[in-house]
Amino acid sequence: MIRHRSMTAAAVALAGIFVGMAKGVDIYVIEDTGFFGPPGPSQGDIGRFPANDPSSVTIVGNTVDLFNMGGIDFRTGENDRLHAFEVTTNSLRRLGLTGGNTLIDSLGFCDMAVAALTFSNDGSIAYAAGNAAGAARIIEADAETGAILEVHTIFGPSISAMATAPPCVQAPAVPGEIWAINNTGTGAQLITIDLDTDTVNTLGFVTGIGFTQAFEAGLDWSLDGTLYVAFNGVEQIGGDFFDVSTRFYTLDPATRQATLVGVIQADDTWDASSITVDDQLSGDINGDGTRDISDLPVFVNVLLGAETDCLRVFRSDINLDNKTDGDDIQAFITTLVP
Repeated sequence: MIRHRSMTAAAVALAGIFVGMAKGVDIYVIEDTGFFGPPGPSQGDIGRFPANDPSSVTIVGNTVDLFNMGGIDFRTGENDRLHAFEVTTNSLRRLGLTGGNTLIDSLGFCDMAVAALTFSNDGSIAYAAGNAAGAARIIEADAETGAILEVHTIFGPSISAMATAPPCVQAPAVPGEIWAINNTGTGAQLITIDLDTDTVNTLGFVTGIGFTQAFEAGLDWSLDGTLYVAFNGVEQIGGDFFDVSTRFYTLDPATRQATLVGVIQADDTWDASSITVDDQLSGDINGDGTRDISDLPVFVNVLLGAETDCLRVFRSDINLDNKTDGDDIQAFITTLVP
């Protein structure tokens, strides 16, 4: 009881320093090639759009160097968390959200065509994929230093996108499992990858794409278990005229049915574009997209063991040490101080 009263007192004290901050689910997209040129995005452009409106893209920066970023993902545990796997130099790079990039290290071993990138849920391991003749090669590397931990050769798939299932995902996905798009040439297959055995589980072809998927794909999970996918491709609109675009969907992991949300910046052409989800606002414990007073009692209940919802417990690990305890209190306060 004494502990409960002290936590309640702390809650009252903390209430006065809360600063409201709102955030929805944003999608970041990067233009890998700039093939179509103006008026479309340039190579290396980084765009952001709300998950419910892909037509509304804001260009937030450019990687500056003319690199071919074959896959992007947010890394847990860094403020500037957007990273990319660069195809021509086989390197892991940290991207500034407003532009520029910093080399982490070369990852070697990959003969690139299309490439992909995802991180482990704790942000410690980077998985970078490239494709050679008849096989995919996945490099497992230390996310902080780029040091190569293991190289996996998986025969059969041509991986165009990868995403790690989040901690609180529901069946059929398993937390930490790597999901991917296999571009077969006749359609896009949804697969999972077992790096312990270097094998693939083919779930089946994605349906509902609605046009000819021709180039790269993008794939990522949100924390709430929504799976998003983007396909670049072509549609014949009459005679010799074709429309090239990148379309954004939600994807049912159980049925593999894609539901179109919209075309990414419909007036311009994003070519061979990778996507990643940004839906983490540090301090937003209740997951309503806003950091405010309503998060405080939820955080206290998590610490007391009265709140056991997986996502709320996960979001309460503010200091990112893979556990929720008293060490998160100061980190929680820090996120709320203006």
